[in-house]
This record gives sequence, C-alpha cells and structure tokens, in this order.
Amino acid sequence: MTASDDEKKMLRASLQSMTGALESVKMSKANTKPRVCLYEVIATARDGLLRRTKLSSDIRKEEGHRRDLNHAVKDANVNVKCKQQLAFNNQDPAQQDAIANDVENAKEEVITKQLEADAQKERVSSLYLERDDFNNALSRMLDATSIVMPFVNLGEIDDDMLQVGITAQSTFMQFCEDWERR
Repeated sequence: MTASDDEKKMLRASLQSMTGALESVKMSKANTKPRVCLYEVIATARDGLLRRTKLSSDIRKEEGHRRDLNHAVKDANVNVKCKQQLAFNNQDPAQQDAIANDVENAKEEVITKQLEADAQKERVSSLYLERDDFNNALSRMLDATSIVMPFVNLGEIDDDMLQVGITAQSTFMQFCEDWERR
C-alpha cells in the first residue's frame, strides 16, 4: 500500500511540526535552568531589599531613641542648673543641705543619662556600619544580576553567565547568614 502524494505531504508537514515542537521543548528545557536559577537570584535580591528596608527602619527607631536620650540629658542638665541656682539663692542652712543632696542626685542622673545616650549612639553607629556592609553585599549581587539578566532575556545565556548569577546569589546568601549570626 502506497501513500498518495497528498498524504505524504501531510505526513511530512506533521512530522516537521512535531520535530519543531520537540526542538522548541529542548530549547525551553535548556533555557529553564538559567531562568529558574536567575529567578531565585532575583527572589534573593528582593529578600535582600526587604531586609535592607527593615534595617533602615530599625535605624530610624534607634535614632529616635537616641534623640530622646539626648533631650533627657539636656533636661537633666537644666534641672541641675535650676537646683544650683536655688541653692545659691537660699540662705537657710537647713534647706541648703537638702538642696545640695538634690543637686548631687541630679548630677548623678545627668551622668547616668549621658552614659545611656553614649551607649545608644554606639548602637546606632553599629547599625549604620551593618547597613553599609549589607548594602555593599546587596549591590555586588544586584550588579552581577544586572549583567546576566539581558542575556537571559535574549535567551543567549551560557553556563559561565549562569555561574556569575549563582555565585553572586550564594555569596550574598552566605553574607546574610554570617550577618544574622552577629
């Protein structure tokens, strides 16, 4: 039994169509790995941006607390000056001892508040340094990703380019793990 020319043409077209579909699937599978890996890199970058936002929020909160402590130190200093003026103006010896004790207590309060304010200033400085380290690590990963992404979008990514993105992601993730252990 022989097939007619029309049947042969139809079979050939169907076979070419199936071959084209198979090639398309192969290409899609070949491009899936780089795309999936880079989507993971992008997800890591997005997570990094969220962490940076939270870190900035923590810094703002700690800065507010530092400013409150600085105001408390100023208020305590004013309180000391008022009590010293009261002691200077008061001529009653019995009250002068009580006022002198109040002045000493107020001076101790100033010292305590100043120590708290200094410690808070150190915490804020430390947070700024952490944020700078975090920003640098995130920038390196985003730079590597921005180099690789155009090639992924064009479908022209090779293993070396893929490795750039994956290495950037793993380096950043390692930085995040180390950073969280601090």
